Amino acid sequence: MPIARNLKPAANVEDIPAPSHLSWDPVPGARAYQVFVHDIWEGEVLIFRSPHLTESRVRLPEGLLKPGGYYLWRVHARNVDEDIDFGDFNHGSLTPFSRFSVR
Repeated sequence: MPIARNLKPAANVEDIPAPSHLSWDPVPGARAYQVFVHDIWEGEVLIFRSPHLTESRVRLPEGLLKPGGYYLWRVHARNVDEDIDFGDFNHGSLTPFSRFSVR
């Protein structure tokens, strides 16, 4: 399965208003997505893990992203939700980290 493309916010954007949601282009064949957000200043600790999503966007919890913060995020596209035997559960469908900072 291919990886998600056209992530928004895009990689290496700096000093943007805190986004209320993250989005990407739909992946052909994907039946579910999962999003992971990490806080760089906290040692790249995972601060958000989405439930399995059917749309190519996720709303972030209010207050998750802090002013002056630096974040990494990635998307995992899946063809069968939570099925280890039949689902595409491999790093090939996991995007590289995309970094952004909040003003």
